[in-house]
Amino acid sequence: MLDKTLWERFLETVEPHLPEYLHWNELCWTLVYYLAEVRRHIHRWCRGMEAWEIVVNTVMYCFCVWLAFELLRWVIGWAFFREKSLQERVKKGFFKFIRRMPLLKNKLPAKGLQENDLLKEIERYNGMCDVKWDEGRVSGAVYSKFAWSNPLHVDIFPDVRKMEAEVVQMCVNMFKGGKDACGTMTTGGTESILMACKAYRDWATDRGIEKPEIVAPISAHAAFDKAAHYFNFKLVHVPVDEKTRRCDLKAMKRAITKNTIALVGSAPQFPHGVMDPIEDIAKLAKKYNTGLHVDACLGGFLIPFMKKAGFDIPPFDFSVDGVTSISCDTHKFFVAPDWPGGIYACPSMPGSRQGAVIAATWATMLYFGEAGYVESTRRIIQTREKIEKDIHFCVTYLTTKKGVADSFVKDVRECCAKLMKDPQNNKEGMAAIYGMAQGIPDRSIVAEVACGFLDCVYNINTSQPQENGVHHN
Repeated sequence: MLDKTLWERFLETVEPHLPEYLHWNELCWTLVYYLAEVRRHIHRWCRGMEAWEIVVNTVMYCFCVWLAFELLRWVIGWAFFREKSLQERVKKGFFKFIRRMPLLKNKLPAKGLQENDLLKEIERYNGMCDVKWDEGRVSGAVYSKFAWSNPLHVDIFPDVRKMEAEVVQMCVNMFKGGKDACGTMTTGGTESILMACKAYRDWATDRGIEKPEIVAPISAHAAFDKAAHYFNFKLVHVPVDEKTRRCDLKAMKRAITKNTIALVGSAPQFPHGVMDPIEDIAKLAKKYNTGLHVDACLGGFLIPFMKKAGFDIPPFDFSVDGVTSISCDTHKFFVAPDWPGGIYACPSMPGSRQGAVIAATWATMLYFGEAGYVESTRRIIQTREKIEKDIHFCVTYLTTKKGVADSFVKDVRECCAKLMKDPQNNKEGMAAIYGMAQGIPDRSIVAEVACGFLDCVYNINTSQPQENGVHHN
């Protein structure tokens, strides 16, 4: 008796497990039938074609099938196998498209609005809200229009939301930001710097940098030290040039490592009132693929208008290739969609904020207009040049009033003459606090002294207030 073939042994094993109405031979003949049908249709389709035509059409159809398969595979992967859900990404794309629509004021008016026109514009914005918040029909932190309005509730205060969006767009335009530039209003320069540092820290996480570093000159604002403490990154300080007091570029270049996520420049910095070489720092940022934050909190509403006011100033804004963020004071994103209390979205560190600050900023910018800011810049710089010969001083718009600069120089000269008569006189008042830190040889106790000073500030069991340098017995 002949041994059974491998195929016969396979059929004996498989067929008993098939349903009664289905046998292996039937499956095979069904498959053969459909293959024959496919072959017949292909022959009919190729009838009358040249050999090269058959080859070209075959390649083309195979390519189309492959392309369709790859496209389907990409769509399925994009829809179901990403870190963020499809719904979340669709919503983000939709709102990104909405933000690009020209529905907002995106730049300062050429001339400021008159008071009556500004009041009419405010009333028009007031009409955007149809929620009866003033009748107590709203749950939450709502008190009075603008004075204590809360922009966290954008559905209740669409006017405040629009005002903030317009302030941001006007500032973006001031600093020559492109269509993708964005921002948010904060409570001041410190929070603006904190927000920028958090953005860079998050960017570092996306790049897989576990121990991020930010390099800044020692003249940078102390808010960067606070941000480093809050957001757990290393702040690397570099010296400034002994003569110009600007950032030492060679020292900054040496401080850059594989963990560096951003560089910092000030325009201008607070201690000496000079601008860091933003263009040169930007070249370093581009070369080493880092961000560059420009801190313009001290002169953010002055330096953008200096050229139009007739003063030369080096580029410092988004027109410089390499600048990735700017903080400025007028004065003056976190999203948690899965919060148990509902969707919680706010653009800055605080949740509830004062709508009055936003409304006041918006009204001020429209009232001054570009022409008003240019004129203010001209007067401030002229006053600075008048005082500069005698002393370093932070000039504001109030300092430009007639006689203030002359009176200030006169008072300083009199104080200097008095001090020179008794150089060993002990310092009192705030002058002692501001000047003391540089005179402490043991730098480790500076923080302890500062904490002690804050304890005194919050102590309610004090005697009557003191004036600077005046002691009351």
